[in-house]
Amino acid sequence: MSDVESQKKNQRIYRSETNKVIAGVCGGLGEFFNIDPVIIRLIFVLMVLFGGSGMLIYLIMWIIVPLKSSVSQSTEATIKQNAKEFENKAKKAAVDLEKTVKKTDTKLWFGLIILFLGFFFLLQNFGINLNPFRFINFSILWPILIIFLGILIVIKKNDD
Repeated sequence: MSDVESQKKNQRIYRSETNKVIAGVCGGLGEFFNIDPVIIRLIFVLMVLFGGSGMLIYLIMWIIVPLKSSVSQSTEATIKQNAKEFENKAKKAAVDLEKTVKKTDTKLWFGLIILFLGFFFLLQNFGINLNPFRFINFSILWPILIIFLGILIVIKKNDD
């Protein structure tokens, strides 16, 4: 067996601590397969957009794949450590989102949501279905969204 084959056999998948955007999953996969992590990130984004499985796979890998520095830990310890890291990042993201929402005008958020829904429904009219929840038929539900929007506007107008 050559040295390259021996190194490949002993090589393990880990999450990168230096080349990461969220948890280092794509950076670690890029290092393992010796390709640019941006390509791995694009694959995950495409998997999210066309089927939704990318997010689930990423989250599972975040929890079960160890960081490079903790590869020698037991599987149970790795999962506990990664779950705690996931929990801390989720809490931080929630706090950051709350701060952003408090700083941002609600009219802007409303406008962005309406724009997003408009583009979403327009793409569906052209046959491009980006719906990760295939079992929900949004073409039937969009009138409910418009009714809900109208109710919110009326309630907001009465508060002024």
